[in-house]
Amino acid sequence: PSNQGTKVTKDQVQTPSSQNTAPVQLSVIQSESQASVSEPVVAPVSAPMPNLKPSIPYPSRRDNEKRRDQANEQIKKFYEIFKEMSFKISFTDALILMPKFTSTLKALIENRKNSVRWLEQR
Repeated sequence: PSNQGTKVTKDQVQTPSSQNTAPVQLSVIQSESQASVSEPVVAPVSAPMPNLKPSIPYPSRRDNEKRRDQANEQIKKFYEIFKEMSFKISFTDALILMPKFTSTLKALIENRKNSVRWLEQR
């Protein structure tokens, strides 16, 4: 090895012990030529992946929207099924099968009679 760019430094260090007061010399040798010749070291960096999804300030609002969308889809499916259903029953048979409707049916018939009388008087 060449001695170009080599520095030798000597520092005096005092020890804390009161028994030994002799100065200690430390030698530090650095080679500038070796430091400049060395190639940079490329090491793989293992950093955690950043979270690409933005955080939502109110996640419950997003969940409510999902539930609402699911409910709307179910309503649409039910409506489509209901539209495809068909019942072949006469109106009078349906009224007979609904006992609570008899009083309303009587009122409609009486009103019709009253309406016919009122029209005949004119």
